[in-house]
Amino acid sequence: LGPSWAHHSNHRIVLEPAEAGASTMAKLVKSPSHPPGQAEFAITKAGIRTPARSPLSAG
Repeated sequence: LGPSWAHHSNHRIVLEPAEAGASTMAKLVKSPSHPPGQAEFAITKAGIRTPARSPLSAG
């Protein structure tokens, strides 16, 4: 494939609607340096926010 593949992305993030439908789930499914994980977020007029009802925000 040649030297151009040396800069190929090694991280894969999948974006999909969250179960409630009002927010989005970002899932890290491939990374050489981080374990798989996920985060729910919502895009609002105030910017990107963690949904208040999200179990991920109950840290």
